[in-house]
Amino acid sequence: MRAGIFLVSIVAAAVPPHIPHQQTTVTVAVAVAVEHRDGRPVEGLTAGDFSLLLDGQPVTVTKATYDSTSPNVAVLLDLTASNVWLGGASIRNHVLAVFSDNTAVIVGTFGRVVRWSGGFSTDRSEQRRLLQTALGLRPEERTGPSPVWDVVSDALAALHSRQGRKAVLLITDGQTTGNRLGLADVADQAIASAVPVNIVFSGSSRLLNQALGMTARVLPDRPLSQLAGATGGYFSAILKDKADALRMTARAMRSVYRLEFMAPSKPGFQRLLVATKNSDHLPRAPMGFKSGS
Repeated sequence: MRAGIFLVSIVAAAVPPHIPHQQTTVTVAVAVAVEHRDGRPVEGLTAGDFSLLLDGQPVTVTKATYDSTSPNVAVLLDLTASNVWLGGASIRNHVLAVFSDNTAVIVGTFGRVVRWSGGFSTDRSEQRRLLQTALGLRPEERTGPSPVWDVVSDALAALHSRQGRKAVLLITDGQTTGNRLGLADVADQAIASAVPVNIVFSGSSRLLNQALGMTARVLPDRPLSQLAGATGGYFSAILKDKADALRMTARAMRSVYRLEFMAPSKPGFQRLLVATKNSDHLPRAPMGFKSGS
């Protein structure tokens, strides 16, 4: 069984790291979003406003740069029959409206088949046309498996060659089936690619009948929130207002701080914990980063 970044980091969090006395270092930059408790982005922070632990050891942030450039966004829509939240034409009116005009967007939809809108585009008219094409699943194509993890992996691959900031926006009820990959595989890939996975959860818990008259409660939001948390993404479980859920998630993707610091020059995963000195600020950062070989 493969033990990847995501699983190993959970275990390693309880193990004190071995720090050599002499080790070469390199400058590393990671993207960290910081919000007020009401969700508004925090601006005007400097390097001194952040504290950082690298493999459990304090590290000085040497530079903090606020970045509000529009990211490249892969939007993934779960159109399986169980995801009634995405039914009807309203989703077409909400998805693209939450992004700024210069956001490069690609849209993927999935049910029995996976469809992509083509390449990334910043043209609103073209985006709407491509979204309409991607949403054109026939009723029979909305049944069958829901390969959430595989589609997220495909989105990360599509983002790989893009320049600038990158992000995934996934809208799903979390009923994942028929996947080649698992949660840990996709979390590893996203962390290694430095791409946050932002999620709007459109489902709910459900009860499954078990033997001897017992039932089990299934919580499909748990792995989704774990994926968002591990990659520095935003997780929203607001179900009443579709537009508001999308707006809040898009706002959370709008800006980040790029923190620079010195890290040991060694291959593999290094655990990261970022905090701000103001307790009213809520930072979102990946659980670590992967150094080169």
